[in-house]
Amino acid sequence: MILLPVLMQHLQRQAPGIKILSRTITSETVDGMINGGEIDLAIGCKSQLDTGHFGEVLFNSEVACCFNPEILDLPLPMSRAQYLASRHAVLSQTENVAGCVGVALQGMGIELDVVLAAPDFMPLLAAARNSAVIATVPCRIANQYAPLFGLSYCPMPIDVAFPPVRMNWAVWTDKDVGLIWLRDQIRAAINAIAPDRELQAAE
Repeated sequence: MILLPVLMQHLQRQAPGIKILSRTITSETVDGMINGGEIDLAIGCKSQLDTGHFGEVLFNSEVACCFNPEILDLPLPMSRAQYLASRHAVLSQTENVAGCVGVALQGMGIELDVVLAAPDFMPLLAAARNSAVIATVPCRIANQYAPLFGLSYCPMPIDVAFPPVRMNWAVWTDKDVGLIWLRDQIRAAINAIAPDRELQAAE
């Protein structure tokens, strides 16, 4: 949702005949998919680099709160107390309903009232559009997609350190000319996306 729209726009100018196949990955499956040659590279928040892989940080993972101002009467920016008193929709790619946000806050002794956990961000934004929940998503997702759902958004009012978004690939593909080119195109596309620090509270 962050990279592919901008990457495809970029590639249509640079190499209009190229085809990209995107696959769903999780922290549990990504290493095996890279090692087995199922995917050429992976982009995500995997914090530890597997043996036999190279990788680099693409951007930091700052998060934002998205909500429907017609349903939730919250100020911009919202306070810590208002955030914690609300119900939440969060990303989870495991069986833990707390998701990555809830787990990170649990490590700080904070419990969120999570009522929806989904494996990607569109259901979270759709839930926030239609119900009294706050969807906590990456700032770059909020910048690009919250306005399309009619959502207000602001930085998360609790300072939480999340793993950065990385691009990882197998050592044996490091010198592949085509994949060197593709990694360069991904870097160029990421640089064209508004950085996290530009997130402002927006109605």
